[in-house]
Amino acid sequence: MGKLKFGAGYTAGITSRADIFENIPFPIALPLLSVGYGRFTIYGTFIPRINSTLNNGNVAFFFAGYAFQ
Repeated sequence: MGKLKFGAGYTAGITSRADIFENIPFPIALPLLSVGYGRFTIYGTFIPRINSTLNNGNVAFFFAGYAFQ
């Protein structure tokens, strides 16, 4: 498994949504998982649905990072 690494934690930010607080920004905390190999890491989180309104929530969000050293 040498260079393969796994991680888990939380990410925090500010967001706004039309179905929550009528687009007024509010803080949010989401679980964050990562899988990396060497200098490259892929991160992922899940934004859950808050209500039954169509097209709001249940979004998987992925992004990647590369460490230049």
